[in-house]
Amino acid sequence: MYLKRIFSAFSLIIIAFSSFAQTKTSKKEADFVTTCKGVVSSIYNNDIKKLNTYIHPKYGLYTLYVPGVSTRFINEKKIVLGSPLDNHLGMTSNDMPIKKSDFIKNRLKYGKLPDWRWTGDEGAWSKTGFFADSIKKYKPLTEIANFWLSNNEYSPEYSKKNLRIVKFIEAQCRKIVFAPSKEDGLIFYMIYINGKWYLAIFDAAFDVNDI
Repeated sequence: MYLKRIFSAFSLIIIAFSSFAQTKTSKKEADFVTTCKGVVSSIYNNDIKKLNTYIHPKYGLYTLYVPGVSTRFINEKKIVLGSPLDNHLGMTSNDMPIKKSDFIKNRLKYGKLPDWRWTGDEGAWSKTGFFADSIKKYKPLTEIANFWLSNNEYSPEYSKKNLRIVKFIEAQCRKIVFAPSKEDGLIFYMIYINGKWYLAIFDAAFDVNDI
């Protein structure tokens, strides 16, 4: 009887802990979806002030861009006028800002991301929608740094100290693609730090044809 009571009490503890863990996970994922929508809305509405609230104050935002013929990245604690991302926002924003109905039409799904494919000088997504990959780990910043280091370019962005931070960011990130149409879309990466999701990496270079 005594052992039975202990077993019953232990089972209740396990159930309670499991329920707590599920609730915590559910909130984390709900916050993820909400934050992703906020990032997309801020970019399409060209709301830099709002977008800056999604940037971690310590780690900042890494932006991939093409200043010439090859991709580079820059780290900013906040988006400022004239920055690579600000310039890209000017091209992204349009006369038809994102509405709530757009997110009903394009609900965030977990799974395989669409590819941006070139046919000659025309680019298009392999599929449309709103997607997040929570499994695969991508290393866009490391790949860029390795390219430039292999070509004997040693800028401060590619120092050992900064690359340690880069690897930490990449290891924690999820990649997201918002492709409302075949020709339009965004690629960005989110990171979860101290119970909050942040915009960690923005790819302003994916649709630059360098061939």
